[in-house]
Amino acid sequence: MRCKQCESILWQQPPAAGGGDRCCSECGAAYKPGDFDFVRGKVRFCCPHCDTGYYGTSPRGHLEPIAFECPSCRHFIHMDECVLRPDGVADESKAVVQRGIPWLEAGNPLSRWFGTTLLGVAEPQRIVSRLPGRGRVLAALGYLTVQSWVCMSPFICCCGVFGGIATTMGPGGGGPPVLEILSMFGALLLGAPLAAIVLALMAVVGARLASGENSPAFSRDVEIACYSSGPLLVAAVPLYGAPIVFWWFISAAIAIASARPEGTRMLVGIATIVGFLIPIGAGFVILILS
Repeated sequence: MRCKQCESILWQQPPAAGGGDRCCSECGAAYKPGDFDFVRGKVRFCCPHCDTGYYGTSPRGHLEPIAFECPSCRHFIHMDECVLRPDGVADESKAVVQRGIPWLEAGNPLSRWFGTTLLGVAEPQRIVSRLPGRGRVLAALGYLTVQSWVCMSPFICCCGVFGGIATTMGPGGGGPPVLEILSMFGALLLGAPLAAIVLALMAVVGARLASGENSPAFSRDVEIACYSSGPLLVAAVPLYGAPIVFWWFISAAIAIASARPEGTRMLVGIATIVGFLIPIGAGFVILILS
């Protein structure tokens, strides 16, 4: 079990004083045992009061129930308060299920894209725990680019259809309006990723202003915002797509806030959504004034 920011070992660390998320002793990044998936029977969850050990039996290797009264000392404990120790393995990494971002793994590109999209749609709060220790922001931007093209795919198809109609219905059979069609395709292929990246950056700036010194690296926040864009797939639905983009705002707010201490998550989530809304609001103002 290692810190997602600096790769420091997190085993055997005591719970945070006064409750809340623990912080890595090296870089200060917030974490909790529930962020990780463990191999069942390979991790001891030790009571912070009497050191009695328990083993996780859930599909994620967590305690069941997650909170209970310790039979040994009669203190009520929560799994995230326990001191964790690998048990019965020579290599501590064998006690943790290594699940990363599907987009960064080897395999079929379609499966990698769809797996990452499902993660952003269904479990954005787990994006942070699945990021690699070493940042790969260019790969995250690549995923966001693909996702923005998927979102705009109905409009790109419409350009091709109407371009073909214009070609066949022109005077005398018509010469194809090559320049116009290429311009529309270019605007969509370049404009969609740029717009998505601007939105992600504005969300990151808002979140960092809200969390201050508790912020992780800027590139890590960008990765989180990009991989939370799974809901953009639903935005490809004609007519109903645009309002569903707000789903991305919410997923990004949840994902980015999960990388912060518990006490600041609400503020960071609100700031993330506001950061998304600023460029959209500015675009509407420019559109109205023009």
